[in-house]
Amino acid sequence: MKKKKAYLECLRVFSIIGVIYCHTAARGLTLYEVTDVPFEYWFSKIALLFSQVCVPIFFMISGALLLPRKEDLQTHLRHRVLRFSVITVLAIFLQYLYEIAGHPIYAMWHPEEPVFRSSFSFSDLWTMFHSTGAIYQHWFLFAYLSFLLLLPFLRYAAKALEEKQLIWYLLALYLLVTIVYPFFERWQHLPPSGLQFPLFANCAFFPLVGYVCDREEIFKKGRTVLALILASLVVTVINLVMMEAKKDLFEAFYVFLYTVTIYIAVKYCFERWQCPKKLESFWIFCGSGVFGTYLLETVLRHLCDPIYGLFLGLGRIPALFAWVISAAALGVFVVGATKKIFRARSNKKS
Repeated sequence: MKKKKAYLECLRVFSIIGVIYCHTAARGLTLYEVTDVPFEYWFSKIALLFSQVCVPIFFMISGALLLPRKEDLQTHLRHRVLRFSVITVLAIFLQYLYEIAGHPIYAMWHPEEPVFRSSFSFSDLWTMFHSTGAIYQHWFLFAYLSFLLLLPFLRYAAKALEEKQLIWYLLALYLLVTIVYPFFERWQHLPPSGLQFPLFANCAFFPLVGYVCDREEIFKKGRTVLALILASLVVTVINLVMMEAKKDLFEAFYVFLYTVTIYIAVKYCFERWQCPKKLESFWIFCGSGVFGTYLLETVLRHLCDPIYGLFLGLGRIPALFAWVISAAALGVFVVGATKKIFRARSNKKS
């Protein structure tokens, strides 16, 4: 078994914190809509922009790890697609039970708020398995399953991208599709183009980007990292101005820019400065619990809800961070420790 890369595990942890933050509603994600405090207003707007990178980073990590591997189709379907399908079904079923129970943990902390309850329905459950999941967050499970089904084809595409001209063609085409042409449409008041680019779906495009960023020398250079950071700062200022003017943002472009910048900046830091062994082990342990934390994210937020009120006296931003990080830490610790115990037991048996 290959040793895990600490920078990828650190990125996983960063991403799960972003996922939890995306579900904080008026406490964080849309705090700018309800606050009169300037710092809270601007922090919330900037965090809203950067929080959108969490899922693309997950796909970049998967691309960096899985696209270089060689697996026959039967092994891939059995060990990846089938296993993830079972996990998806189980996650939806358990979350559905939690939903029809009326969010018991949340109701315990907020008995004054009415919680929607419904009776068990096989028809509703079947619909969830087919399309929506039990909650909105389950869209990621379907997107990741789509990635796994496409993976054998993406591996061939990744090999083709080893030709430099194809890399730059892909990036140029992405910029054309996500910013140049949409800008032209708005300027000329045109309806959306009839051109279709399924390759630019998250589950296909970002794994390829992760594969390229993890291997190409240009993304390992300090000047590249610095240029991307500066570009991200400029785009952030432009986006904030556009948000204040209530203009539509070119979301696909800025998410792509932020995602690539964060990915290669973290990778550069880990490779430029030697990570201490204990800190490396810490990131690897935390990373092992990230996916389980995603599956339990709603319950974890509800469990840690009182922490927000406990820290509220320090301000809404400190309370927000305490709540989000405690939910992530609880999930990572419980899931990571459970996996470690099971591995130790299986090693003893063998």
